[in-house]
Amino acid sequence: MEEERAAERPSLADRLREALPQRSALLTAVAFGLLVAWWISFHEIACGCMSIRESVPLAYTYGSCYAFGLGTALGALVALGMAQRGKLPLVEKRVLGTAALGAGLNALFTLCTSLNWYAAAAVAELLLNATAVLVVVSFMPLWKPLSRADSVFCLVLVGAICLISNNGIMPLLVHEGGNVVAVAPVQLVLLIGAVFLFRALLRKDDGAGSALELQEQAREQAAFHFSARPLEEIGHRAPFPWPLAFHLAVYCCLFGIMHVEASTLISPFLDRNIPYACGALAAVTLFCLLLMGRSRSPYLWPKIRNVVFPLAMVSFLLLPYLDTVGSFVPVAFINGAVVLYEFLVVLGIFSIARESPVPLSVAAAWAALIASLAFFIGSVLCHGLINFVSRDVLMQDGSNIVVFALLMAATFWVGDDRRAGKLWGMRINLPPNQMAAIRMRGKCAVLAATFGLTPRETEILELLAEGQRPPQIAEKLVISVSTARTHVKNLYAKVGAHSQIEVSDLVNAVDERDIPPQAQL
Repeated sequence: MEEERAAERPSLADRLREALPQRSALLTAVAFGLLVAWWISFHEIACGCMSIRESVPLAYTYGSCYAFGLGTALGALVALGMAQRGKLPLVEKRVLGTAALGAGLNALFTLCTSLNWYAAAAVAELLLNATAVLVVVSFMPLWKPLSRADSVFCLVLVGAICLISNNGIMPLLVHEGGNVVAVAPVQLVLLIGAVFLFRALLRKDDGAGSALELQEQAREQAAFHFSARPLEEIGHRAPFPWPLAFHLAVYCCLFGIMHVEASTLISPFLDRNIPYACGALAAVTLFCLLLMGRSRSPYLWPKIRNVVFPLAMVSFLLLPYLDTVGSFVPVAFINGAVVLYEFLVVLGIFSIARESPVPLSVAAAWAALIASLAFFIGSVLCHGLINFVSRDVLMQDGSNIVVFALLMAATFWVGDDRRAGKLWGMRINLPPNQMAAIRMRGKCAVLAATFGLTPRETEILELLAEGQRPPQIAEKLVISVSTARTHVKNLYAKVGAHSQIEVSDLVNAVDERDIPPQAQL
């Protein structure tokens, strides 16, 4: 008996394989990890190594912070405009084009910093950030098929890649080489590796078609089947989520202030990098503890309220210790709070895209735009206080009270997961008949994708499911009755039905769990 139970018990290898994401998910995580590591290296590493050169003016350090915020905002704004117009598809030529542009800007940045052309280097960094965020938002749809558990695992993998690259390999090269040229080859390797994996993902063929073909099919279906058309017909539109925007802006502005304060008071590059690395490692570990495991709660807002909120407040209260021998602890706290918050925000964006009609690229672009502008404002505010007022202003009791009040408002105005869901239209309070109509159309969308129905045949399917006959269909679609009967006959042939009753039974048999999130609402 014991031997049989032991045989039924899964081995460690089987449990490990079950816990790991699919190969495509791992490739996606590694591709994004390499790309993000390349992106943030210009501010965290390449610009930081300039601090060991005494000839670098202080204004260049400020320009680097501003270039990061404004460049990210510029790229997010362009991505948002393209995504809202449906002009942000995954195409291979865009991968190669942006890779060539990124490599060229990488070389330009390296040349400018080597020749002490700091203003030109700041401009190059601004364009680099704009290019990077545009690429990141463009490839966000690759995350859409991933489950929540896979998303958490892949985010941890992205964080690990950034830690190894930007807090391990590059600082050692900076310390040995003493110049941005020492890290330029590593940056290019990261970019080339990301491009190679993205091309492999776009060409990947699992029997159902490559990622490009599947995406094109999804775009064609989304133009008709999975749009917000049912909500528009009943006059419902989700309002802009001002509480979420305010929440993101307050936190990112505060993180911008603390980041600049830490960078200004602790000038040696390696002295900053070690606590940065420890804070990031602690954040990744805490993220795993909060979200990994089947028994973990899937809700995000309680974690932001109970973990990130006090961590951010403690980080601000530790600012007075930055210019003392105890600077390691506050710097680690600051970076830990930033990284943990970023992970939870990204996971929240995935949840929004899975559970609402908001496309993943649009949600990501909005978040990047608000966060980068808030970070820029925080950087400018901190620089102004340090140079024109006094940095002691940030360490007084009045500042603590203001920051605490803002964090309280930003955290608790949003509320819990249910309120956050309503803000993006994830949970819409509609009458039962309207919700039933939306679910019925979602089931028809599943059948349309399954049997390859045309947009007109899908309309016919929806009307048949509502119980309408060919004369009523003809009147509704402004076509002749004979044309309506022809469409019905073709539809019957495609779905293998012989009567309207069989069509209705076929629609009702669709499992609601198979309805795409954009059609569930």
